[in-house]
Amino acid sequence: MKMKFDKYWKNVNNVNVLMFIALLLDPRHKLRYVEWIVRCSYNPSDSYDLCQRIKSTLSSLFDFYASLHPSSTQTRSCSFNPYSSGLDGGGEIRKLKGTNLRKDYVTEIELNDTSEATTELDRYLGDKCVRDNDSFDILAWWSVQTNKYPILMSMARDILAIPVSTVASESTFSTGGRVLDSFRTSLTPRLVEALVCTQDWIHASHNPIIIEESLIALENMEEG
Repeated sequence: MKMKFDKYWKNVNNVNVLMFIALLLDPRHKLRYVEWIVRCSYNPSDSYDLCQRIKSTLSSLFDFYASLHPSSTQTRSCSFNPYSSGLDGGGEIRKLKGTNLRKDYVTEIELNDTSEATTELDRYLGDKCVRDNDSFDILAWWSVQTNKYPILMSMARDILAIPVSTVASESTFSTGGRVLDSFRTSLTPRLVEALVCTQDWIHASHNPIIIEESLIALENMEEG
């Protein structure tokens, strides 16, 4: 177990970043909680590198999904412009072009607005975290965020559907270990096939199984 843990978690270069992306898409945690977990789990250098990888991956994923939604609009947030206060380069007040101060002010803002786009991702990470409770359903929460976060909703729909482990799928499709154990090495290939098929039939059928009839059918199949 220690070898497996070290293989996937000790080296930050081997960590599956999507695990943290899925945690970021939980509105109860978001980025600050993920960064706190990483800082508590690794030394400062490794935690910094891993946080940068997480942010870079998140940004790349968002850009990819945003390219699939060309009709989505991005809001803009104003940033400070030293020339928007009415002072020119020499510090003198520019002359008003008219007597309508409100109109001149709006024109001034439009001409000098150098704001940067604020994306859905910025708004999502900037919003307050959802209060945690036992009845919280993350899939239900994202299902009603189509209008507010259409791009992130698409990301969450795909990422949160990924199984957290491959154990379940391997256990479902791999029956060799359960059939060909050390006590059943004398089974013929045909009987092994019959056992596997019978197992599938039993799992799929809702009708009662009659053991005697099944044993007779297996004996006839083996003799044939």
